[in-house]
Amino acid sequence: MKSRTSLSFASVLALGLLSTPAWAVYNQTMVLSGADAQAVPSTSLSFTTASGASVPVQENDDDGDGIFILVFPGSAGEGGTLTVTRGDGSRATIAVPAAGPGEKIAVNLDTGTAMAVGSAPQPTTARDTSPDTPTAMAFGAYESFEAPRVGAGTRITSGGESFIGRSKKRLGGWSGAAVLGLPNVMGGYLDFGFMYGEADGNSSASVAENTDDVGIVYHDFAPNSSTGLFLGDNGLDVSTRAKVDHQSLFARFMLPGGNNGYGFSPFGKLFYSNIDQLHTSSISSPAYGNAISTTARQKVNEDLWGLELGVRMDHDTNGVRTGIGAGLIGYYRDASLRSSQHNLCSLCALPQQDLTIDIDDDDNDFSFGFDLNAMIGIGVGEGMEFGLIASYLYLDKLARVWNPSTGDDLFVDNNPTHLETGSSSIWRAGGYLKVNF
Repeated sequence: MKSRTSLSFASVLALGLLSTPAWAVYNQTMVLSGADAQAVPSTSLSFTTASGASVPVQENDDDGDGIFILVFPGSAGEGGTLTVTRGDGSRATIAVPAAGPGEKIAVNLDTGTAMAVGSAPQPTTARDTSPDTPTAMAFGAYESFEAPRVGAGTRITSGGESFIGRSKKRLGGWSGAAVLGLPNVMGGYLDFGFMYGEADGNSSASVAENTDDVGIVYHDFAPNSSTGLFLGDNGLDVSTRAKVDHQSLFARFMLPGGNNGYGFSPFGKLFYSNIDQLHTSSISSPAYGNAISTTARQKVNEDLWGLELGVRMDHDTNGVRTGIGAGLIGYYRDASLRSSQHNLCSLCALPQQDLTIDIDDDDNDFSFGFDLNAMIGIGVGEGMEFGLIASYLYLDKLARVWNPSTGDDLFVDNNPTHLETGSSSIWRAGGYLKVNF
């Protein structure tokens, strides 16, 4: 039994949870007329809705043509009061009615009146396919998980000793998620999600007979202080399998932003993730048949609690929504290892004829990472959207099983199997379906 704890700073895991918000802003065109209309800057205008909410007023462009945009939260505008501050400091208030779909607001500064007129095309909303209602989203994707590698079997050359086989670097699998979104929460958007994924991969390697010397290194000292078996140039076959299962829960709060079809939305996300790694290996020598063999089963369970801060930019064009997002992640990780190596050698003396070496270890520290994603979606009918999404997640630290590759690791350094850390990354590509209630 062995236990060690380390505390340092390094990496992260947020497990690529869907970053596709489902909340709306509505942009209403307002045209000023009158003797001084084209000389009025947006800074001299303010708008308050009938319910008392302040609405941003933005210039449509820099040409001074008297066209402005009222940026309403939600999926529709409403009436209210426009306040105009003149150059001499005096103020005029004008009652503004609500404009219907396809209408614009015409304001006459000379008469102090406003009306909804025409059927002018409205600026594209930042969420045409996401009305101001709760949403549900489902996501599925192919996943490539870069897991820290684990070694087995030893090659002995004049240049030193090294592993014959290592677990596969990139594991292929799948992941899926479900997300529930709630609009108009403290002036922003709140969503909750659950994600599950798994990936695995096999690898094999051999050293042929009559080439390099080979050996089997124990994960820790045998009761007779042996560090392993030297097999000469009789060859060695090594096979490994790595499997990762992960699941995550998260809650994210996003602030509104954007106009003219663009949305810059800052967000913060709290998450919890659990990652299980299972590494198995098998070692045998063709020259000795079943007389000598070693198998190992090493399981790592790791919990991560973290915070992600980031921003998204989304754009709608004729019902097609595109978006990109990025976030920085910080988290605390806590990992535990249960390792068992079973060694059989009918040609050996006791206790090496049937030797099992069990090791438990633990490791915890802080770390960081980042998340990048992109999507494209198409609105279908009323309140439904489907599309494609891709993401990349970098993890500066994830638990890694360290096995000794030479007898000196034990005899000289007294360094048996234990937990260390290694960087990792996950990329995903898949599709999603979102429904508004």
